[in-house]
Amino acid sequence: MGSNYIVIEGLEGAGKTTARDVVVETLEQLGIRNMIFYP
Repeated sequence: MGSNYIVIEGLEGAGKTTARDVVVETLEQLGIRNMIFYP
């Protein structure tokens, strides 16, 4: 499997952290554990 790059962007208060949490939870349920967050 190759690398994938997911970008979540938006203004302050747009729900980026919430979206990230949902994506992380979904990926973990799929067995994907190697994630890097920046910044």
